[in-house]
Order: sequence, then structure tokens, then C-alpha cells
Amino acid sequence: LKKEKMDPDEISDLLKEVQVLGEMDHPNIAKLYEFYDEEYEYFLVQEPIKGGELFDAITRNKSPTQK
Repeated sequence: LKKEKMDPDEISDLLKEVQVLGEMDHPNIAKLYEFYDEEYEYFLVQEPIKGGELFDAITRNKSPTQK
């Protein structure tokens, strides 16, 4: 995530979400393994999820399904 494209509120929200995700341990939530705060960008390393992008599933099926 490029810092230059984020306003202060977005950065604050991101940092809060990173903190919450780092504490989560649930089978239906992608695990956050690492977070890097570099000079110009943020990097999140998350658990890989099978099945493709949620956006693609929504546009293809008009609604996501739960299994």
C-alpha cells in the first residue's frame, strides 16, 4: 500500500486493522503473518486463500456463498 496515496485517517484505520488482524485466530479470517512499515509503503503478508478474489465471485454470482 503506497503511503503517498493514503490520507491520515486511512493510515490510522489501517494500523488499527493490522492490530486487530494480528490478534485474530479464526478459520474464516485470513491470518496476518507479517506487517512491514517501510519508508514509502506498507506491506501485509497474509495467509493464502483458495478460491480466487471475492470481488470476482460477487460479480460472477451476484452474491457470495458461504460453505
